Amino acid sequence: MPQGWISQRDLGFIYQPTFAHSYSVTNSTQDLRQALGAAEALSWAFNPDTGTVESWQGWLPRGATTMYKQLVIVDFIINVQILLWGANHVGPPNALTALRMDTDPAATWRDMAIRHARATAKNHLRPDGTSYHIVEYNPENRPPFINKRFTYQGFADESVWARGQSWAVLGFSLMYAETGMPEFL
Repeated sequence: MPQGWISQRDLGFIYQPTFAHSYSVTNSTQDLRQALGAAEALSWAFNPDTGTVESWQGWLPRGATTMYKQLVIVDFIINVQILLWGANHVGPPNALTALRMDTDPAATWRDMAIRHARATAKNHLRPDGTSYHIVEYNPENRPPFINKRFTYQGFADESVWARGQSWAVLGFSLMYAETGMPEFL
């Protein structure tokens, strides 16, 4: 995959249960290469200003403002699991990784996943634990960068989209299982 804009960002949803899982069963280097390629491609969508992985590029959903620069959906916390998987399988820095722009992808990908989960907890979750479907960021603004919190697939902006809420519960549980960090419970 060439670095840059990619039309499909659901790389964790697609590659985790297929190539990553297949690698755990078959130890196939082809499966490993595919899953690590997905982790790397997803890392290109990480925005260090917001601490999140962008969910889409070029889509203006109903409810978004004209100021948006980055959208993050709550269910995207499932996608960042491929970053953690990749961090555990890419191996330590070596002569080959020294030729890369990122010489330690394992540390970088793990940090990206953790930062994304923390930003999702902070910006998508309400005080009662329910979640917004979408957070619209404008990284050109100084912190907190948020233009709007809203829903696209749920009933109303302040309602709970049940499927998104279940993705959040699963995503934070997986983050805890992978990192052991109680903040994700």
